[in-house]
Formats: sequence, structure tokens, C-alpha cells
Amino acid sequence: MRCLTGNNTAARVLALALVLLIAAASFGCSSNIKDYGDALTLGTYKGVEVDMAEVAKQVEDQIQSALEQNAETVTVTDRKIKDGDVVNIDYVGTMDGVEFDGGTASGYDLTIGSGQFIEGFEEGLIGHKPGENVKLNLTFPEDYPNNPDMAGKKTVFDVTINHISDKIIPELNDAFVAKISKNVYNTVDEYKANLTDLFKQDTVLSKVINTSVVNTYSKKEVKKIYDKLVANHEYYAAMYGVPFRTYIESYMGQDTDTFFSQQIASAQSSLKQQMILGQIAFNEGIKYTADDYERISLKLAQNYGYESVKDLIKAEGSAMKASLKENAQNTVVVEYLASQAVEINNG
Repeated sequence: MRCLTGNNTAARVLALALVLLIAAASFGCSSNIKDYGDALTLGTYKGVEVDMAEVAKQVEDQIQSALEQNAETVTVTDRKIKDGDVVNIDYVGTMDGVEFDGGTASGYDLTIGSGQFIEGFEEGLIGHKPGENVKLNLTFPEDYPNNPDMAGKKTVFDVTINHISDKIIPELNDAFVAKISKNVYNTVDEYKANLTDLFKQDTVLSKVINTSVVNTYSKKEVKKIYDKLVANHEYYAAMYGVPFRTYIESYMGQDTDTFFSQQIASAQSSLKQQMILGQIAFNEGIKYTADDYERISLKLAQNYGYESVKDLIKAEGSAMKASLKENAQNTVVVEYLASQAVEINNG
């Protein structure tokens, strides 16, 4: 397991169930630190170049994403519609005075400029205000793919503008950072520094993984992780109350062959990462200390809303202990890789 110490976002923190899942299926902390011999060809892991300009961009993108995810939506009724607005409308479409299928809706949220409607519809609302009724005399395109019977025909849309939805993006300040991190970070500088470290570490790790080759996978270990991955999905299928095949096809949007192939690939990917980190730990004599364990595990616990490591283990069960140990071991190896990296700036 890797990178469970970062900011609590989709990009950086895995679901807690998956943390337990892979930890339970992997080698275990001490036995993973070993020489894999001919089974693994390790890529260069010292002096890996990291473009800090790209890291800075990733940090800013992550911050912008966090701001947008926490934006407040407010209803506006006192201004004119402009391009890019989200407007809530009721509309009725007619041809020769007769309503047609699919041409009527109430309370529809439309982003102006998105191209969801035929040419002239969205443009025709610009400059109007909520509360207004607008009649749009339009023509379906000659090559209208949704319904060839309507292609090239004239239509009238009677549109009532209900309101405009504005997004209020919060200000990036210390209070915002403390709120979204649940007081793990109390200043913008701390937040940015943490993200910078994480994206730098992630860049280094990705490069080491991409330049390393597993020559021989342990079928036993792949199957162990694979079984846990499948069991995890079976659990969710049961939770949703649907047959497993239905879960795969409807919830995952895959056919069964693709699904099971992906689980094998995921198991091999997880095992490859474990082998690489274990080999580097063996080569460099890297082991986590009690202080490392507490530092790394506390941040993980806080990211999931727990005040202490003890609270996390109590809530999630004894299996979390193995996960935390493995996470601490893997994290100190990745921190070592980042410390050995060469920072460049191509910005």
C-alpha cells in the first residue's frame, strides 16, 4: 500500500476498505523487505529527475479542484444570462403547434454554451433575465442524429427562465485549509507544502515503477491479492442488494471478462509496487521507526476523521494494525526516494 499519508482527496487517499484489503493480501511488512533476485529488474531509483514546475502545476490544480468542490451554489434572479451560466428552465417544443416527444421539460439545468441543445437555443437565452418567457424560432439541423425525422424541420421552443445558479468559490485562506483538512493543516503554506511533497513523491515513485520490470510474478501472491479485490466487490454487491453479475455490468459498467481481467492486472500492479519498495528497502537497509509509525499513522487517522491512531484501530478493527505498519514501511521508502531525487525546473 502506498501514499496514505496525504491530503484527503480522491487523488491522494484510497478508500479505507481498500487500505485494509490490500494490506491483508500483501506480504506483510518485514517479509517484504528482501532481495527478489532475478524476479525483479529494478530501475534507477536514485537521482530521479522531478520537474518542480510540473509539481507546482499539480498543486495548483489540486487546490483549484478543492475550491470548486467546496463552492456554494446560490440562486440568482436579478441579472441577465451570460455565456457559461447554469440556468434553470421550463420549456415546451412544438412543430406546427403540436408538442413532440422529448421536446418538453421542467426544472431543467442548462449550461449556456455547452452545446446540449440545437443551434440557437442556448444563444437565444443570453441577455434575458429569470422570470422572462422567451419564444425561440429554430430549425433542426439537416443532419440531426437524435431523430432523423426532425432533421431540417422548423420548431418553436417556449422557454420560461426560472433562475440562474451561480457558484461562489471560497477564498483560499487558513480557515478554508483547516476546514477541508479537519485541522490536519492550519495554514495555506502547510497545505501547499504537504501537496508539494506528495506530488513530488508520487512523481518519483511512478518513474521508478515505470522503469522497473517484474520478470516473474508469484502466482500465489497475485491470487491472494486478486481474491481480496474480488471479495471486496462482492461485498459491495451484497451491500447494494444485487447479484454480483448485475453489480459488474450495471455498477461497474463492464462485462464480466473485462472486470476479472482488470482485477488480475490490478493485483499484479499492487504486487509490482510491493516488490519494488521491498527491494529498495533491502538494498538501502530502510526500516520505519516507532516515531515514523506514529507520525505517518497519525496523519492517516486524521485524514479519515479520527483523533488518534488508537481510535482508528478501534473503529476499523485489528486488521488495521497490519495495514498501518505496511503503510509506514512503504512511506519511509518513498520519502527516501524523494530525498534522493534531483529537482529541475522546466517552467
